[in-house]
Amino acid sequence: MRDHFRNPFLCCASIIVAVAAFGPRTLAAAGEPPAVPVLKGTYILTQVDNCVKSAGAFYQITATVDFDPKTGTYKLDGYSAADDPLTLSHIKGNATYSNSGSTFTLGDTTLQAFYGKLDKGVATYVSAIAVLDSCGYQIWMSRQ
Repeated sequence: MRDHFRNPFLCCASIIVAVAAFGPRTLAAAGEPPAVPVLKGTYILTQVDNCVKSAGAFYQITATVDFDPKTGTYKLDGYSAADDPLTLSHIKGNATYSNSGSTFTLGDTTLQAFYGKLDKGVATYVSAIAVLDSCGYQIWMSRQ
């Protein structure tokens, strides 16, 4: 198993958050930087990793993720499908996070992010993408 797969949610601290049909990033007036959405509460997460140079590399996650904006930390609890032979495993993890109007950072990994509708400043949907070690990571999160 690849080292960064051992830590869930990119694989837990390395990465998180692509475009929904909600428009560009967060809605902002022309020429203004996008608003900085808050990630707060529980989200349902789907993550898919595609590794170009690793034959047979496969990794997916489905989980709940709880974000605490006061501490800048999250907790993940879910399942991953990975390895050869393919195995379903229970995963848990926690780490720090931060975000801007166009990025999402987990640990030391930054993803390019798009945010859906904001509800009182809190993102209801997040989609993000990054490349790390010849692997593409795509994450979708929907607030519950």
